[in-house]
Amino acid sequence: MMRTQLSFLIVVCLLISLSQAFLKQKNQTAKIAIPSIESLRNQEWVEIFRDDFDGDKLDTRYWTARNNMTHTDWEQQLYIEEDVYVENGNLVLRTRFNPKIYQPTQRLYNYTSGWVDSSEKFNYMFGYTEARIKIPKVVLDDPIWPAFWSIGEGTYWPNGGEIDTMEMSATWNPDFLPHIQGTYHWGKDGDQCNACGTEFPYYLDFSEYHTYTTVWNATQIDWYVDGILYRTNVNGTIYEKMSSPVDLPHYNQFLIINDALWGEPTPNPQDYPKYMYIDYVTVLQTRETYESQRQQQSVA
Repeated sequence: MMRTQLSFLIVVCLLISLSQAFLKQKNQTAKIAIPSIESLRNQEWVEIFRDDFDGDKLDTRYWTARNNMTHTDWEQQLYIEEDVYVENGNLVLRTRFNPKIYQPTQRLYNYTSGWVDSSEKFNYMFGYTEARIKIPKVVLDDPIWPAFWSIGEGTYWPNGGEIDTMEMSATWNPDFLPHIQGTYHWGKDGDQCNACGTEFPYYLDFSEYHTYTTVWNATQIDWYVDGILYRTNVNGTIYEKMSSPVDLPHYNQFLIINDALWGEPTPNPQDYPKYMYIDYVTVLQTRETYESQRQQQSVA
């Protein structure tokens, strides 16, 4: 695991106009551009995790590609490792019409897709988490559901918290597709956050590359797209559609990238396969957090 101090003496400013976001091209982002919020810009950062997917296969030191796995009973895909591969500097998750029987239940899944996670390989408490992702083009009622998220290591969902850095849906409002959201789930059953995701409020072509970021510390989580802050959850605060105050994670988080299919409507096989491309994933911590956690680990 690379641990390199990053001194951001010159930081790329927060994107001022949406036109700049349209100009982002593959491999343009050579360095992490911390959003120019004073509290972030004036800190030193340590990169504790990074994968640029520059090889010819998934780096299993960091990731596990799940095989013959389901997630919830109502989703329409079966996750198989054949739909996870590395190509041209990207992690690729493929969703396709590929009927298969899930042996434990003998259920027929007409679609397969890809899921990778860092469970038992990399997890962290607090940090700047970012991925540069290109998601599939969609039409209204397309059930494709790509996501970049994290959950608590060593505990059950959602007791350890779930931070959705990015998830997409296309099941409403045809004039504003796709819908990119940031969400946080917590508590005994997740019902404290009932459809309380915040949608990114600007129209962009999300079938091109964009950066999706969360900054998580002891007091709050902030969500960004291309450096544009659009959501904040402060610990102990009740927001719209929440039944109790936000309770930030008490467990280390591990990373997940997957491309699911909502339970409805039924996909059109002619619209598939579809692909989710991930250029890089990185996690940074402030120097203060990094050193404090190292000291705690050495004492333990």
